[in-house]
Amino acid sequence: MADTAMRKNPGKKIFVHCRLRDDPQGAAMGALKFLTDMGLFIGQSEEFFELLRDLAEDADEARRECRRGGLQAIHTGRSTFP
Repeated sequence: MADTAMRKNPGKKIFVHCRLRDDPQGAAMGALKFLTDMGLFIGQSEEFFELLRDLAEDADEARRECRRGGLQAIHTGRSTFP
């Protein structure tokens, strides 16, 4: 999808928006799978993927714990970068 758009629009910035809220594995694991499937991490070592999987699993578990405690993440849609 994004790779086709990049080939058809050389020199243009392509932004891919993906909603992972309903991913049964969790948003972080879903994002990792999505980016991996797009080829973003081609050539990376198995250790790299193990680290990313561990981080994603921890992030998803932290989100589940927050929800169990009644907390909810809020996203304003605004970038925190200038």
